[in-house]
Amino acid sequence: MPTKQEWPVLNTGAIATLVALVEEGPLTPQELPSKAGRTQLQTLGYCAIIVEDQVAHRYAATALGSIAYKYLFGNTDYLAEAIAYRQANALISKMIRK
Repeated sequence: MPTKQEWPVLNTGAIATLVALVEEGPLTPQELPSKAGRTQLQTLGYCAIIVEDQVAHRYAATALGSIAYKYLFGNTDYLAEAIAYRQANALISKMIRK
């Protein structure tokens, strides 16, 4: 696992897109939160295009993308824990803002 200094800084669009890809599964270009975020994730190898029936039309997180997600949200070994951690923090933040 890379150290904190070795992980690239993701823009907010890339983080939103990574969250969507990990938590919602493969998405079409129209369903992605950010085109710029998608481009950054592709450049880093965190997402890839899925080809079905000889047509590239959906994006999915890669194994490296899931590792980055786990690092960003809880720095845990398990993806389910990282998802729960992120969702709980988002809910707490939402409740505090009310």
